[in-house]
Amino acid sequence: MTKTLLSIAELLEELGHPSTEKRVAALAHLSERPTEARSGLVALISNVQATDIARVWAAIGIGQLGDDESKSASVALVAVLHSGPPVVRWSAIHALGGLRAEHAVTAIANHLLDHDEIKGAWFEDDCKVSHAAEAALRQIGTVAALLALTAVSKSG
Repeated sequence: MTKTLLSIAELLEELGHPSTEKRVAALAHLSERPTEARSGLVALISNVQATDIARVWAAIGIGQLGDDESKSASVALVAVLHSGPPVVRWSAIHALGGLRAEHAVTAIANHLLDHDEIKGAWFEDDCKVSHAAEAALRQIGTVAALLALTAVSKSG
């Protein structure tokens, strides 16, 4: 029996599926074609009409695949920080930390006081955007990132 290879578009659509199994499988298949998948993930995270769950999984995918030389993926993640819902902002910040995106330090630091809570979060208790920002800045670990953390802790 021959298995049909899904297109990138079909796999991206699966990232919004209600089934976690389907989303995990789609992400695994996308990771087999990183160059093609990355641009689709960037488009998905940037699409305000997409479901939050699809955008969250796009951020996860970008975090797994990594950025390209032009930094288009991490730039798209930063753009989401300005207007995305809390769960999408949390996911984008988490991915930026994993990518160690030094250029995103200021944008991430702007969320150190973003105490929007993600109700019913499946990935963390007491889940707030500010917690993701703290963790991401620690992961990035540059002097600028650590200074941003210090400045907020002194003001709070």
